[in-house]
Amino acid sequence: MASARFFHTTYSGLMFQYEQMRKLLVFFLLMFCRCLIAFPQTPVVSKQYPDSLLQVVKKSPSDSLKARACFKLTLYWRDRDQVKSKLYLDQSYKFAAKYPYLKAIYYHYLAAYYYPTNTSKSEANYLIADRELAHFKTKESYFIRAKGWGNYANLQGHKGNDLLMVDILLQKSIPLIKKSGEDEFLAKYYNDLGLIFSNQQQYDKSEKYFLLAISIYKKLKLWDITHLCDAYLNAGKNYLLTNKTDLAKQALDKAKKILPKCPDSLTYADYYLVEGQYFRNKKKLNESLESINKGLIIAKQIEDPYEEELLNAQKYKTLMALGEYHKAAIIINSILKSPEVKFSPDSLTYYKDLSAIYHKLGESKSAYNLLKKYTILNDSLKKLDILRKINQLEIKFKTAENQKKIAELNTANQEANLSAKNSRLLNWLLGVISLLILSMFIFGINYYYNQKKISIQRDEIRISNAMIQGQEIERYRVARDLHDGLGNTGRG
Repeated sequence: MASARFFHTTYSGLMFQYEQMRKLLVFFLLMFCRCLIAFPQTPVVSKQYPDSLLQVVKKSPSDSLKARACFKLTLYWRDRDQVKSKLYLDQSYKFAAKYPYLKAIYYHYLAAYYYPTNTSKSEANYLIADRELAHFKTKESYFIRAKGWGNYANLQGHKGNDLLMVDILLQKSIPLIKKSGEDEFLAKYYNDLGLIFSNQQQYDKSEKYFLLAISIYKKLKLWDITHLCDAYLNAGKNYLLTNKTDLAKQALDKAKKILPKCPDSLTYADYYLVEGQYFRNKKKLNESLESINKGLIIAKQIEDPYEEELLNAQKYKTLMALGEYHKAAIIINSILKSPEVKFSPDSLTYYKDLSAIYHKLGESKSAYNLLKKYTILNDSLKKLDILRKINQLEIKFKTAENQKKIAELNTANQEANLSAKNSRLLNWLLGVISLLILSMFIFGINYYYNQKKISIQRDEIRISNAMIQGQEIERYRVARDLHDGLGNTGRG
């Protein structure tokens, strides 16, 4: 039963995928021709993307294609217009209603819709999507499940559960993405692991994952090599943190070589950030400031406050190395004004460095007050860290308990299936035996009546033979008497 259901589900999924791929091929060939016409006039404009998807929703004869277009429109509008995003999400559900595979995908996009605004709903729907998609053994289903687990891991990272994030990436996302054959995402997950381990100061592990990401990106022929450049820069940062300056320079040189091919301005800001760190490690402080200032100009142009904070953090460290403490203090105070920074773990470093600067400047009272703030904040963060670790242990315990329950249920199901199988076998045997007994009984009755019929026929034959024999004797006697009578008459 189970194997038949699995075969039916897999076969249905494959046939469905074949049909969708055939329809998608025709559609995308038309869209490709349209893009070829539009491309020489203008570069890709964001408005063209939703418009082309909307045309599919309006004109496509296939509900499956409409559902897929609505899925993409849901994501497109999610960060632009929540009402439109929800509208397309609801439409996708209607179009996907008669397709079990698309209904499973729907939960993935429902989770993605809630991703920025409602963590608990997003987590719950990613788990539902994974459970439903597990019935379909296709590369696309593996790919969507891997992305779902990757996003689920990011949600745990936002909560500070780095341990759980690593576990999900290693146990869920990476095995599934390998099955899907999407090597670009495999490299991305390796890069993510490298960043997590680097943040946890496990630099040997992070180096291993950065190199794995780089090796995969190099093999891929991508039109946008931003990810490869980012991986080189991440590896360079990691080398600088372990004082492997020569390896950091090699990574920087490789990033610089491909930097002109990267369309993302943020990559340029990242490059100048790492270059500034490298020059400071090499005691080339003026060159360090020059690189960091270039990065700051880009960060302000693209309005990325986080990148600006990272660059300012490197800038004040270079200014401290130059002995320009007043300028360094101004930068740190400006960083600490940010609400996001004020109570983050990074603020510990800022308070500690600012306290050291004021001490250097002879402002002992300010230095003491900052040191006090540092101590209080450090204690608070330690408590939060303890609570987070307790929560991680609780989650781990609950996961183990759930796995235990699942194992028990699987065992019970296996026993129930075995019992049902044995019961079916016993019923089958009893049925066969009953059929044999009934057949033998019918055969016996037929045999008895046949034998009785034969016996009656034999008696009838015996009687007939006796009658015939009697008639023969009588005829013989009559003939003899007649013969004797005629003989006497002749003699008389």
